[in-house]
Formats: sequence, structure tokens, C-alpha cells
Amino acid sequence: MPKRIIPCPLNKFNVASFVVFFFLLGLPAGAFAETPQGVMRSNIYKDRVVISWTTAIAARAQINYGVTGALGNTAYDTRGAQSEGRTYYFSITGLSANTTYYYDIICGGVVYNNDGAHYTVTTGPVLSPAASSDIAYGQVFLTEGAIRAEGSIVYVKLKDNNGSQTAGESQLFSSLVDRNGYWYMDLKNIKTESLNAYFEYSNGDNLVIETKGTNGGSVSSVVDTAADSPAPSIFVSGTHVLQVPGDYATIPLALAAARQGDIIVVAPGTYPGDI
Repeated sequence: MPKRIIPCPLNKFNVASFVVFFFLLGLPAGAFAETPQGVMRSNIYKDRVVISWTTAIAARAQINYGVTGALGNTAYDTRGAQSEGRTYYFSITGLSANTTYYYDIICGGVVYNNDGAHYTVTTGPVLSPAASSDIAYGQVFLTEGAIRAEGSIVYVKLKDNNGSQTAGESQLFSSLVDRNGYWYMDLKNIKTESLNAYFEYSNGDNLVIETKGTNGGSVSSVVDTAADSPAPSIFVSGTHVLQVPGDYATIPLALAAARQGDIIVVAPGTYPGDI
């Protein structure tokens, strides 16, 4: 597997500096840039769940899951088995209510299995369908101009702000941004954290939003539930990935082109010049 070097740009660096920034990115020792970051379990129903995450560089992924540690089932990104990107969104369906499922993540050809113990998620109970609908929506853009952020992930929680309905916060809910840059979700389907009832809310309560961009960026916002259709547009700044030698023949050339926070991925090989 290619070695991944992720430097802090705009200066000359020795090998130690590369390693320091590697840790600053939050990647553990021995990890690669395809290591899943911020794995989330959202949209938990009686028969389905969404598992999502991001990586520093694009990779393909799958999830193996089952009701025992033997797993036995495989799921792919909702965009297809060949999908390759920095955001990953798996909607796993056909599950049973009130059941714990074990799962492993395979990303960039590496198995992540919670140190052999497998990760777990438990589905919710059977509830009657929500009595009404309330669609929240908005657009997400990358800050490099008005570029629609297709493939970004929007996470939300309902949060009591006026004391008139359900107290506290709801379960985590999410939406994958579509080709036109839009996210959508029916707030009436969002449940309490315990998943035992729908989260009741009214105008004046909050929709707490966190957006993970396809460019590696992240932004948080809070919207009144009275003003979420549409919600204010979201702009996500992030990092660029520069490949050596794919984009630049040498590491110094990549460093010269990089901006603060960019990621430089270096394939195995011998490269001329000082670092």
C-alpha cells in the first residue's frame, strides 16, 4: 500500500515535520489518509440505519455486517459499489427491530473492526408512522465560488429551545447532498435519543446542523425550526489534495503550489530536491 505523507505546507520541512502534522490531523500512528474519521450512526429506524464518515483522501469502501460477529452481509455506499470519494454514506436496510448488529468498515482496502471486537449499532422499536410531515431543506456550497457541494453530508439534531415540547436533543439525523447541492429531511420522522418516540418540537426550537464537505471541511450552524424551509445556505471551506507524482513531479513543486491546510499525498519512489 502506498505510504501517505500529509505535510503542513508553505515552508520547507524535514521528515519530523511531516510526522508532526500527521498527528495534528488526528490520524493515529500507522494510519493512512484513508482512515475513517468521524464515523456516525444516524437515521436509525426499526429496519434501517445510516453509517457515514469522511477520509483525508478519496477511497472506495464497503461495510460487512450481521447479527453475530460472523457478519455475513455486505453493504455499499448509496452512490454505488464503485463510488470513490472523501465522504461515505451507507444506508443499510432490511434490518430487524430492536436488534444489535455488528459491523466492520473496509476503506481503502484496510479493515477497521474496533480492534477485533466489531462496531455495533442497535435498531429502534416499531413505531406508528408519523402523523404529519415537515420538510427542512437547504443548499450547500464549497467556498471555491458557487460550487454545489454534491456528496457532502448534513447532520442535524432537533434541540429544545423554548421548553414547550420534548426536552433535550433528538437522535442524529442526516442527509446526503444531491447533485444540485440540496439536502432534505422530514423532521417529523426524527425520534428522541432513546428512539422510543418522535421528538416533538415547535417554532422557536433549534435545528443544530453540522456539515461535512467533500473538500475535507466542516461547518456548524443553528437554525430556528421556523426558518428551515429553506434554511440559510451553507458554505464549506476545506482542503485540497495534491498528488505526487500524479499532479506534481516532485515534493517541492507540490509544496510550492499548496495552500495552508492542503494535503499532499506522496506515492512510493525517489524524488529530487530538498524538503
